Amino acid sequence: MIKQTLDFLVENLNEYILGKTGLSTRVKQGRLVSAAGSEVVGDGFIWCQLVNLDEERIGKAQLPIAPPTGSNFPYRNPEIKLNLCLLFSTNPKDGSSEYANSMSLLAYVIQYFQGKHHFTTENSPGLDPEIGTLIVELYPMSMENQNYLWGSLGAKYRPSVVYKVRLITVLDDALIGSAGAPTGIDLQGGFN
Repeated sequence: MIKQTLDFLVENLNEYILGKTGLSTRVKQGRLVSAAGSEVVGDGFIWCQLVNLDEERIGKAQLPIAPPTGSNFPYRNPEIKLNLCLLFSTNPKDGSSEYANSMSLLAYVIQYFQGKHHFTTENSPGLDPEIGTLIVELYPMSMENQNYLWGSLGAKYRPSVVYKVRLITVLDDALIGSAGAPTGIDLQGGFN
């Protein structure tokens, strides 16, 4: 679901920017720094990189669940809901015109999510029904936290914005067991 979510958001951002500027494919997914340590620079794109993911614990199901089938009650582990932190950053070449163009593209990213931050299959037909609902929120960072983030990426700071994408559902449909229907209740509090 993580890949499908990233693909969906980047595709929608590109459609929005195309409608505003006439420029296609301005947002790309990828790392800002290669495994060898060299930075990606100067190609006029906004880069989208997953920088963190964490579990949404509020409202987390604790018990194994699955719909009953007749008198059999199968069960599986409960789903996990994830939050993704996405970094959208510029990478301009040296020069004022490239820098200004990058700032315009970054502003379009912010405008897009300001205008549409709640995605469902009803308002976004391209959204995978298994994803269900996405909520995209600006994730403000202090200067100190930005410094830590960019240092951990191994890159020098670039103009950027971080968004938190909430409630990516991860569920393995494999059943872990089943139980038959109870035949009676013991007065001591147990099932027969």
